Amino acid sequence: MTIRGVFSEIVSQSMFRAREKIGPAALTILLIFVCLSLVFMLDAGADFEAGLRAYEAGNYETAMREFLSAAERGSGEAQAFLGEMYRKGEGVPQDYQKAANWYRRAADQGIVDAQYNLGVMYERGEGVVQNYQEGARWFRKAAEQGFAEAQYSLGWMYVNGQGVEQKNYQEAIEWFLRAAEQGNLKAQYSLGWVYVSGQEGPQDFHEARKWWQLAAEQGVARAQYGLGWMYEKGTGVTQDYKEAAQWFQKAADQDNLEAQYSLGWLYAHGKGVAKDEQTAVGWYRLAAEKGLPMAQYSLGKMFAKGAGVAQDFQKAEKWYRLAAAQGVAEAQSTVGKMYLQGQGVRQNYQEAEGWFRKAADQGDPHGQHLLGMMYRDGLGRERDDVEAYKWFTLSATQGHEDAVRDGEALTSEMEAAHITEAQRRVQQWHEKHAR
Repeated sequence: MTIRGVFSEIVSQSMFRAREKIGPAALTILLIFVCLSLVFMLDAGADFEAGLRAYEAGNYETAMREFLSAAERGSGEAQAFLGEMYRKGEGVPQDYQKAANWYRRAADQGIVDAQYNLGVMYERGEGVVQNYQEGARWFRKAAEQGFAEAQYSLGWMYVNGQGVEQKNYQEAIEWFLRAAEQGNLKAQYSLGWVYVSGQEGPQDFHEARKWWQLAAEQGVARAQYGLGWMYEKGTGVTQDYKEAAQWFQKAADQDNLEAQYSLGWLYAHGKGVAKDEQTAVGWYRLAAEKGLPMAQYSLGKMFAKGAGVAQDFQKAEKWYRLAAAQGVAEAQSTVGKMYLQGQGVRQNYQEAEGWFRKAADQGDPHGQHLLGMMYRDGLGRERDDVEAYKWFTLSATQGHEDAVRDGEALTSEMEAAHITEAQRRVQQWHEKHAR
């Protein structure tokens, strides 16, 4: 039965009941009101359908006119489409504020995608003042109607503790699960991530693998990388470098930077694939040029060793420095060592010390040992055995053999009071960096 037919049937039944309860005059007024409402509603529906046809044909000017006519008659669907057109700038100048206004009118009528989109605008602060609580409120309204994207977004609000009482990974899992079971790929990946991270509960690698496998087989690059990582490390599965390489390849082909780096590592070490340093350099370079710090560091190592490329210390220093600037401690130590030795750069003890200190403060044992050497040997500064002993001790406790040897040798040259002071500084360093 058509909408018109259903409405007519409802009107007929209502008129029959009303005839028994009210007089003829009142009945006539009611009938006129109902008929006008029917015409008004049918006109709005016709305008919306005309707008939808125009929109799908890419005729945004006509679509805007028809949607506006329907929206002013109260069509929630038309209001939602107007919000979409203003948000995307389709047929009109992009205007987030107008988009939010139309989304709100539709959302108040229960239009689920408008509720979700209004939540997004509050989350991002587009057209409205950023308000995570409002974002979460609208996500929840849409999520409770079964809208998978809203369920996924609400899950991340609980992961991040934004717009909700507090971080709650169990609540996040519940919402991710609802979306994932509807086939939402982002939610499937996110479930795997939560189970691997083991936040607020034990890690569950079996569940992680299940959801990542499902998403990976549907082409989700992050899930493909995650699955490759599990096979590479033997986490939750039997270690299998060949299987890891296959999943990394799929993700790398989709420009996933971590997968490109990981695939490069497998080629550099001949794990799961035939060793091929030139291919390794190619994958490292792809990820390094897009800013992945560990790929930059690894590419620097290849230039320093002349592996897969001609040896070039200046290029090595360039890539090491890029990684070091992003906080890679190993790269910071390596850049410092190049300045210490004048390899690929002009020798500069102050630069060397600065980079060693950055690495040492991150707990890197190589940086700590090398910084200790500079204090012991008085390179670029006065000799300071107390500071040298401090850094040797910090490095040695992490198993750095050269630091153990150098610390033992220095002990025989120091007074007991100086050793006590160095040990006090070691304790201070631990207290500071434990915060």
